[in-house]
Amino acid sequence: MPFHYNLNTPDFGVSLLLVEQLIPEKTFIEPNTAVALLGAGDERVILRAAGRGCLTAWYAQPGQSLQSGEPFARMDADGEDVPYGHPYIIAERISR
Repeated sequence: MPFHYNLNTPDFGVSLLLVEQLIPEKTFIEPNTAVALLGAGDERVILRAAGRGCLTAWYAQPGQSLQSGEPFARMDADGEDVPYGHPYIIAERISR
């Protein structure tokens, strides 16, 4: 897997707390795999990977506050599995 890229915190206009890492490091994942749960107050957001590859490192730990655009994990992938031209993360609000 010669390519790597960061999974960055989406822009919600506020800092978000990393509530839970949903998969461990060195896990191979498919597109749309839930990787992290973020929160701010009563709001909860599931972050899903947009591409296929291996989540090789967590930069953030549960309880850490994340700013918009801040990287929270690293993905390694073969070139054809990198979601070029698309967001690397899909954010899904699950509560309000």
